[in-house]
Amino acid sequence: MGGGMGGGMGGLGGPGFTSFSSTSFGGSGGGGGGMGNFRSVSTSTKIVNGRKITTKRIVENGQERVEVEEDGQLRSLTINGREQLLRLEHK
Repeated sequence: MGGGMGGGMGGLGGPGFTSFSSTSFGGSGGGGGGMGNFRSVSTSTKIVNGRKITTKRIVENGQERVEVEEDGQLRSLTINGREQLLRLEHK
């Protein structure tokens, strides 16, 4: 019966992988024929070596963006399969 396994994922104090997905259709005025304002966002979060890695995939008006965050800091950004150089600002 062993209770404290956190869904069989081991000693992370809970499941190590969560996933969330949402799709929304926006009808905001004028412009853009065809598909109009289509936006799909899927987000997955996992814990790797105690760090929270969040991958967000956004498809909007035929453009795909993939953002990877580590502990809340944007680590990489890919637009239509091409990695973008990040200008990291230290505040």
